[in-house]
Amino acid sequence: MAWIQGYATPATITRVLRDAMVAAGWTEVANPAAEEYILQTTTDPEGAIRAPKAVKAALTGAAASGTGFTGGATYDYVVTAEGPKGESVASATASVTQPTTPERVKLSWRLLDGALRYHIYRKTGTGGFERVGSTEGQCTTWIDDGATPQAGVTPPAGQSLTILARIRRPSASKFAIEVSMLEAYDTVAATATNESPKVPLYFWYGGATTPSWGDNSQLLYWGNVSKNRVAVVIYGDPTIDFSNYRVGFLYLGRLTPFPEAGQDVAGNFALCGNFAGSGTLSVPTTYGPYTGSGVLDVMVYKTKSGVLYQRHELAFVTQRSGMTLEDKGFNPSQWTQKYHLSPAYVVHGYDGYRGWLEDVLVVQDHNLVHLDEFIVSYPDGGTERYKYFRVDPAGNWPIGNASPNSKYSVAILKEAA
Repeated sequence: MAWIQGYATPATITRVLRDAMVAAGWTEVANPAAEEYILQTTTDPEGAIRAPKAVKAALTGAAASGTGFTGGATYDYVVTAEGPKGESVASATASVTQPTTPERVKLSWRLLDGALRYHIYRKTGTGGFERVGSTEGQCTTWIDDGATPQAGVTPPAGQSLTILARIRRPSASKFAIEVSMLEAYDTVAATATNESPKVPLYFWYGGATTPSWGDNSQLLYWGNVSKNRVAVVIYGDPTIDFSNYRVGFLYLGRLTPFPEAGQDVAGNFALCGNFAGSGTLSVPTTYGPYTGSGVLDVMVYKTKSGVLYQRHELAFVTQRSGMTLEDKGFNPSQWTQKYHLSPAYVVHGYDGYRGWLEDVLVVQDHNLVHLDEFIVSYPDGGTERYKYFRVDPAGNWPIGNASPNSKYSVAILKEAA
């Protein structure tokens, strides 16, 4: 995961996004035209539930009674979660080096919603990970007393998705870029296989005639980019004309699936942007009457039955538009005194809930300032920092269309520990 922010122009923003994506693990497949890039990614493997985070391993000072340790050796640990539909892939690795007289090792990790139990795997040297124990229920600590590994019991390899994206500036537009998904690209014939409808991302009003706005006008961008997804906000310079000040939010990437859904990788990639152009938005029907637009809805690569680029809706926790909020403060819950940030759930009319946008939260725009930051604290001492953006594209975008209360915007994960 890499946080990006800086300045660009309508003429350079596609290159900026291309560079950020390549730095995060995407591969440039082709550059078919000026300010147009075809990029490919293979997502990190996933299992039937997301892997645990914040895994730590520490010596306890108490002598180990088992025979599984050798003094002076370094041991690597990973943890998996078991959900209702199966096991996750391995977590990030935590390591300890045993003293001459081996000691017990305490493993800990962050509680994972939907996990029924956890499994612990260990290796040393060039060997592979093998299971050394499991928890009883949802306990998030485990002591390795020198357990003997279960030969041949290894973490699931998981499944990855390989997919391509096209990022382009249409007809030297001063107002927007376009993004689409595709399954393959022939660099010789310059043809795409099963390309989605192109989703616009407007950073300036498409009908504006302000002479000061052009190819070299100022854009500001912020976002979170990895090989699994791109979540960025782009602002047009408001100093030229406040009435035409526009901002766009782009999400291109996988969804975090619900544990009850099991492994959902093959079609799990979403795209949405916004429309602030002149005229009426053209709703595509390329893949049937329920083809997604990525503007009025969220477009997802495949339904669970394999249908391409269908319309999915956003859902999130919201207040009624007529509710009276406090004039001061951040309107916390009267029960917990904490501010509520909702995931952006993605729902299909037949498949049901597919998951939620990864590393994106929906926030009520009440007594907040653009670029405020929220800190999410966990019992293990870990934190996540989200940056808030006042996104109001004055046009169509999925979050604005999903709520009876228009005063909702987004926060994007900036730091995790």
